[in-house]
Amino acid sequence: MRRSRFSRRILLVIALAVAAVGCDKSEFIEHDDQALREHQECIDRKPVKAPSGWYRNQNITLDYRRLVPEPDPRRGVDMTYVARTYNKPERLEQLYYDATHGNQRAALFVCLGEASTRSFGRDAARYLASPACVAGGHCLVELQKLKFSAQTGSGNRLRHTFTTAFQKQARIEQVHQDLVVNVLALFAVGTDMQ
Repeated sequence: MRRSRFSRRILLVIALAVAAVGCDKSEFIEHDDQALREHQECIDRKPVKAPSGWYRNQNITLDYRRLVPEPDPRRGVDMTYVARTYNKPERLEQLYYDATHGNQRAALFVCLGEASTRSFGRDAARYLASPACVAGGHCLVELQKLKFSAQTGSGNRLRHTFTTAFQKQARIEQVHQDLVVNVLALFAVGTDMQ
């Protein structure tokens, strides 16, 4: 599959906002064709399907011109604003609330963000199965960078999205079950695995 500049940019935009795996993460992101397809599906789908679930209105007005600029969502994204939105539980919850209440820009951003979160779950499993990790015996998965609150519907949805993708890819990569259990336990409490 030929990667367009647009697809790489979308991955970069979300990757910067939702950094999940340390140590050569870019190597895995570049080769995740599934993530590229998922991102393109989000862009091509009209209207964008809203996420399922129940989310609470936080009474925050998000600036969607900075998150998903029109007419081209690939240009003019404010990365500082994206990171701030993803890293603050109340802002992320508002994003999901808006997406489930008819805001197509919010729905597009959620779709892209969830595709990237799945990609990071797959990346973490691939990293644990990589020769550098297996042969070197020193693996660092920086889970604390995933700041998805267990107290919000949006945070729980993204936590579930990450762990499901991680577990599925770990089975494919035949990652030792002890490593899988340790990563998921540490993810649950928000610390790194070394």
